[in-house]
Amino acid sequence: AERAGGANEGHRGDPAADTGAFDSERGPGHLRADYVLPSHDLNVMDAGVHWPLDDEPGAEWVVASDHRLVWVRVGA
Repeated sequence: AERAGGANEGHRGDPAADTGAFDSERGPGHLRADYVLPSHDLNVMDAGVHWPLDDEPGAEWVVASDHRLVWVRVGA
């Protein structure tokens, strides 16, 4: 969010939880728009948003959309 500037300059909350990279100049900027809702009887062990840098593995997966992949690792 900091690198994108624009609407993100007033960003509140942890940018690591953002799942969408929308227009930063006209708004609304980066938002948490997507989520995974696991069943109540599963133990959430880890979770995150796949938001790689341009030169990291998997970066080619996100160029087709302004949304990022959300993942959750669960156990019984």
